[in-house]
Amino acid sequence: MARLPRRLAFRRRHLRSRQLAERKESATNPNAATPVNELRVEFGRILFDMIRYDLMEEITASLSHVFDEFVKCGCIERPSIRLLESEHVAPKECEVYLSDKLIGVYPPPIRNNNIHKNFLYDIYKAVERAPFNLFKKSRLPHDFLQRKAREGSRESCLFLYRYFLIVEDDRQQAFHWLKKLAAFGVPEDLKLLSNAYWRGTGCRKDEFLSDKYGIASGRLPRSIWRNKKDLF
Repeated sequence: MARLPRRLAFRRRHLRSRQLAERKESATNPNAATPVNELRVEFGRILFDMIRYDLMEEITASLSHVFDEFVKCGCIERPSIRLLESEHVAPKECEVYLSDKLIGVYPPPIRNNNIHKNFLYDIYKAVERAPFNLFKKSRLPHDFLQRKAREGSRESCLFLYRYFLIVEDDRQQAFHWLKKLAAFGVPEDLKLLSNAYWRGTGCRKDEFLSDKYGIASGRLPRSIWRNKKDLF
């Protein structure tokens, strides 16, 4: 009885390997139609083992939704999504490709090589910026941008912030939408605003405001700034 769990684990790994091999064979079939654009996430062995097969569809759908706005305005066709195990990727890492162009890696450079419990979130954040990079040499329709500006939601502010920062390279406009974005009080947005004031991205450098929003985001402990009065 003690050997039964190991046998079951072996059979599960064998089944998973066979399913993966079938996917790879169909993906590399020269007679198969190649998608115009494809988002491919290649996982190392350990990370891939952490993803249960019943979560595959949920993860795929989540990554596909990143492209919703661009599909709505008719700028691109929705890319196909593939999640694969790759022997060319380190066991604790993964690589994200869009149309065979590397757009993100896990773990990010700022992290060590330990497996992070939110690694799927990190992958999602890397993919979020991908559609904007596709339009660096083009522009989205003006009426579409106006509709986004009228929505007034956090999602629309985040969209416009990224659009003007990445696509238009208009830092002042990006900062305008970043301030509106930070008004929703989400810590990661407040951190972006703190960094903008620190670096002077689209605004004048302001250490005071950088500290203020840094503390509000939870990035800076209040004890470090206890000698700075009236931050709030």
